[in-house]
Amino acid sequence: IMADSDKIITITPNTSVATTHPEIKFVGKDNSPMYLRVLDDNTLSFEGVEGQVFAMSPTLSSGDIFSVNDISGIQSMVVNADGTITIDAQTKSTTIKNNASNTATLILSNNNADAVDGPILEFFRDTASPADEDHMGSLVFTGRDDAGNKQEYGRITMHNDDASAASNGGELVFKLTEANSDEQEYLRLRASSRQIEFNTVQDDIDLVWNS
Repeated sequence: IMADSDKIITITPNTSVATTHPEIKFVGKDNSPMYLRVLDDNTLSFEGVEGQVFAMSPTLSSGDIFSVNDISGIQSMVVNADGTITIDAQTKSTTIKNNASNTATLILSNNNADAVDGPILEFFRDTASPADEDHMGSLVFTGRDDAGNKQEYGRITMHNDDASAASNGGELVFKLTEANSDEQEYLRLRASSRQIEFNTVQDDIDLVWNS
């Protein structure tokens, strides 16, 4: 166990060596060292023993002015000088949470005065090998059951029914979970045949019209 006397802040100035950056080293009780370094491009880099964790740049005209890396050193969040904000969770998920009742967890706002669409929520399937019947994205509705298990209750999925550049088309599919089993398709909008199709898989589903 590290003694109190081992908790240190060490300042190392520029030593006129090309590979050396001025740094401040922080060591707390039972902690691995954390370094604050000034890199060659004047970026303030917060680094642990596994590499850079957080960085800020004073150059506001180009490049990244704010950056956070994950434990493997891969950039997880970045704010670019051009206004672009990127979050990359790699193989994990990005979660936005609140605990208020009847209050939006996420709001997309656009204040343009033109008649063009906005705000826009875009699902971009950025694959290098697009093919017919690829799934372009889904809205998935989940919740807990009375045993505390996370369950899916329904989804809306966009299919690419034609990946050809000259004849792209989509199919929008609506599914519901039935009896705790796989989703049952109830409705499909087909662009290629210009159809609205009910009960695509010809299951035992009734269509009720109440006047």
